[in-house]
Amino acid sequence: MAALTTDAAKETKQLRQVLLDNGQYKLRSEAAMDAIRQFALKYSVKGSSIERVRKAIGEATKKSGKTLSQTIVEMRAET
Repeated sequence: MAALTTDAAKETKQLRQVLLDNGQYKLRSEAAMDAIRQFALKYSVKGSSIERVRKAIGEATKKSGKTLSQTIVEMRAET
């Protein structure tokens, strides 16, 4: 898993610490990930990047009739 670095206001850090102290979260990263999920739900952000990539690959495969692996092999052969 990749690291995510954030800069938060003092009040935000204090609120996060209260949530940790109350046992709602065990780790700071859990609180951060939950905040991101809640943001996505609030603003109806649908799908992760990987899901969008998979969808694009699927559409390209249908259009070209070739799998991603086949396309990569062909591209390597051309270079």
